[in-house]
Amino acid sequence: MLYLIKHELIEEAFGINDSVDLNKVQNMRNKLCDYLKTQGEDRQIRNILIMLEIFIVEEKYNDYDTCYEKAEPVFKDLSQTDNWDFCDIRIFATLVDCCSLDFNEIDLQAETALKKLEDYSDNDRYPHNK
Repeated sequence: MLYLIKHELIEEAFGINDSVDLNKVQNMRNKLCDYLKTQGEDRQIRNILIMLEIFIVEEKYNDYDTCYEKAEPVFKDLSQTDNWDFCDIRIFATLVDCCSLDFNEIDLQAETALKKLEDYSDNDRYPHNK
């Protein structure tokens, strides 16, 4: 049951597209914060919260330096995680898309992502319904 709730929250969060409605983002942030209050720490939910904060900064201020500063710990977290699932891949792709990174940074992050994706497919690491 908890997996289903988390999965639904993740899908809803990723349903917010590039035409960001700040009210939708804030409502989604509130739902994720409520989930964390009741369920405890969750790395992926925390990373999605940061992703939503980046949406807000980007939409309100077009401040890509701050966006990258917020994204950097998530990139570091993902690079240190050995078992990416589809949620992690989507977080990574969204952050690369919404952070203004120069080519060398994107290249470095993409190299890390490709390695993780190789591990993901080699070990048959697909999300499982529980």
